This record gives sequence, C-alpha cells and structure tokens, in this order.
Amino acid sequence: MLWVKRIQRQIDGSLLLISDNSTYPPMPLALAEHPDIQIIGQVVQVSKDLN
Repeated sequence: MLWVKRIQRQIDGSLLLISDNSTYPPMPLALAEHPDIQIIGQVVQVSKDLN
C-alpha cells in the first residue's frame, strides 16, 4: 500500500501521519508495532489547475 502523507514525529517517538485532505483524520503510528514501515520518497512538487 502506498500513501502520501505529511509526517510529524511525536515526543514518544511515534509518528503522526497527516493528510492534506481533511476527510481523512490523522493516523498515529507506533513504529515498534510496525517495524516493516518504509519511507520511500518525498513529494517535491504539486501541480493543479487554478480554475
């Protein structure tokens, strides 16, 4: 599965995955419970119509 999210590291070392689309709530992620998670890239540009 592939997601594009903003990542916010929490004080306890977990991550908070945040979507720009407010329909999807933030998802807390405890790395100890998901050791196979990989960050495979980063978004460097977003293009869309101005109309």
